Amino acid sequence: MALFGGMFGGGQKHPNLDQLSLAIHNSLNLQLAPPGDEVMTVTEAMTHHDLIGFQNAHSLEGLQELFRAKSLRATVDPSAQTLTLTIATPEEIDLELKAEHGAVKVLHIGEHHGTSRIIKAFGAAAEPVKAAAAPTTIAAAPQPTAAAVPPAFEHLEAVERLCSVIVDTFVKHGQLTTADKEVLKKIKPVDYTLEARIGALERWKAELSRRSRGIHVQQTGSTSLLASSAESEHKSEEAVLRRFDILLHWLGKLIKALEHKGFKFPAKPVWLPH
Repeated sequence: MALFGGMFGGGQKHPNLDQLSLAIHNSLNLQLAPPGDEVMTVTEAMTHHDLIGFQNAHSLEGLQELFRAKSLRATVDPSAQTLTLTIATPEEIDLELKAEHGAVKVLHIGEHHGTSRIIKAFGAAAEPVKAAAAPTTIAAAPQPTAAAVPPAFEHLEAVERLCSVIVDTFVKHGQLTTADKEVLKKIKPVDYTLEARIGALERWKAELSRRSRGIHVQQTGSTSLLASSAESEHKSEEAVLRRFDILLHWLGKLIKALEHKGFKFPAKPVWLPH
């Protein structure tokens, strides 16, 4: 059934808008408010791949990220149970993202620590760590520390830094947009435990695979989303190590696929599986 067909433009059908409205209703139980002409132009230009992304988003945050990638702002009116779309300039979106990032409390550590590079690797905006800076204390509260990394995960931090290099390379060669890059930068571990860091990398891998254009790598083995309940419950080092090994092989294949298309990848790590 065409939801917006005939509502605008003298009886014209708008299948893309119909699919967006259905995705919003299924995910959030909200109605899409009748959009303006500028918004209609953007929605009509969406591809099938774009629409699949909206259908797979099951939260307001997920939908907002997808709309921002299309220079659209999504505003929810809870009393009317509606979602309204308006045009947002890249500058406005950038200010909104900075405001969101600013609302997140960041713990600053004076001395050099491995986790400072983890934050940079996932795109958090932070000042460079200065060796001479005095440690900052926060209301005498105990400061969380990163869990010790077992020897089998010696390349974990390097993988986290590699993520930003891969994204920049994909953007440079047109496999990702700058809006895609902004979304990927927001994927960060919830804490500094080994499980959380591997989980963040797997979420980054899934989002990159969904957004990349023209480069697809066949999945090998199981990921955290497919791990058995026993592994998820115990989070044993052996189970996490298997997930990390799968990720390393996938990264190696991803870089090979990029080079196969004739794109030069800067400083390919020698420790990646060949």
